[in-house]
Formats: sequence, C-alpha cells, structure tokens
Amino acid sequence: MKNEKTEDKSYFLYDFAKVTGVLPALLFWRPKVHWPFGKERIPDGPFIVVSNHNAFTNPIVLLLTIRKRHLNFMATTELMGNAPGRFVFRHFHLIPVSKDNFSMDTYYCLMNCLKKGNGAVIFPEGFVDTDEDMVHPFKDGTVLLAMKANVPILPVYIGKRTSSFRRQHVIIGKLYRPGADDSSRLSMARVRELTGLLHQKELELEKYYKQEVRK
Repeated sequence: MKNEKTEDKSYFLYDFAKVTGVLPALLFWRPKVHWPFGKERIPDGPFIVVSNHNAFTNPIVLLLTIRKRHLNFMATTELMGNAPGRFVFRHFHLIPVSKDNFSMDTYYCLMNCLKKGNGAVIFPEGFVDTDEDMVHPFKDGTVLLAMKANVPILPVYIGKRTSSFRRQHVIIGKLYRPGADDSSRLSMARVRELTGLLHQKELELEKYYKQEVRK
C-alpha cells in the first residue's frame, strides 16, 4: 500500500475543488480567525496541524483557514470501503490510519507528505464528538511523529457551530516544537509528557474561545 491509494503526484482535483469551492464555503462558514498569543506565521515548510474534532466538516474549516498550503488529512481507513471513498483518498491525498492498529503504511504516507513540504492534519482525539463541547485527551502518536520528522506542530481549536447563521470561529495557537530542547533519550514516558503539554495548549485555546469569543 506504499502508497498507491494516496500518492497521486497530481494535486489537480485537490486544487480545483479548493478554487471552485472556496467562495461558497466562505459565504456559508464566514470563518473568523483569532490569534490569542499573537499572529503566528504559517510555516513555509512541513508542519503538523492538530485540532479538536467536533464536526465532520472540520477539515473544510481548516482548508478555509490555511488556504495557501496543501494539507494532507489523516483519515480512518473505514472510509476506504467503497469506490467513492478510495477515489477521495487518492485524489485528495488523505493519509489512511486504522483506528485499531497504527501501521507503517500510515507512517510512510505521513513522512512522504512532510518530505514534500506539505502540512499534515491530525485529529489526536481519535474520533469525532458531535455531542459534547469539550477537548478529549490526545493520543500519543502525534508528538512521536512530529519528533521523528523534526517538524513543528500548530495547535488549532475549532469552535462548535450550533447554527448556520453563526460565524465559524477558529483559534490558532503558537507553534509547538516537542522535545526541541530535549537531549534525553526518547522514551514513551517522555512522549506522554509532551503529549500532555500539547493537550494543555489545546485546552488553553478552548478556554480562550469559551471566555472571549463565545459570548
């Protein structure tokens, strides 16, 4: 699987969908971006975006927020169970990941995306929660992958949109470089500690949204 289902070199359909869909999507979501810790320059090179996952439309919101970069989204292999799903995975360069067992195919797919200088998007909660308005604990894999690839992480919080009449609010934090000053040998205990720090940064964005934006 290395990785014929996702490694189509052409971004034609991806770019075509973005160009033709951006105006109606902007009119529908009317996204407003907040930078509570100062505006962060989106990296020119590879980076990982992490975000909460409170709606199936979150990927569209992120594409509207970070419009000038190619973003490769990590998505469950369950969506590849039919021909339309496989088509989307291939032409929109999604990174397949199994909910039950992380495979090396996923690792190679992600590293290939980053080597091309693209951004990779991971929803580290591991599932979509459309009911509870909260950030769930993060899985450890995101920090480990960022450290292996030596790329920064951009934390993003997407506000829950309860009505199509409300604007979509997006909160962007500061770039996080897990383990950048850590000379100790990599261990799962250290990875879990850094994952906790990343989760805390996401909670800070959630707090800002609920206290300063959602009034």
